[in-house]
Amino acid sequence: MKTRIRVLMFINENPGIDLKKLCKVTDLTKQNTIFHLNILEESGLIEKLKVLDIKGIKFHPTKKGKDVYLKIKLDLLVKSSAKFCEKIGMTS
Repeated sequence: MKTRIRVLMFINENPGIDLKKLCKVTDLTKQNTIFHLNILEESGLIEKLKVLDIKGIKFHPTKKGKDVYLKIKLDLLVKSSAKFCEKIGMTS
């Protein structure tokens, strides 16, 4: 799975995640994570929200980002199901 898609997936599965946690779960450097976050934000897939009572920025998926996430999940499910069916000898 490509890095940017992984970042989008983690944000959808963990809305409100901060940069430090995102770097940890994706195993990316801070600089590399920020690079992908900026592209995702410019594409309208995520938004940065500054939390007033806590220092830092939290990342959330936009409606468009949620829609893309669901399409990716569906595609992964279909591919996984096809591989499983092939493995057990069920073909369409």
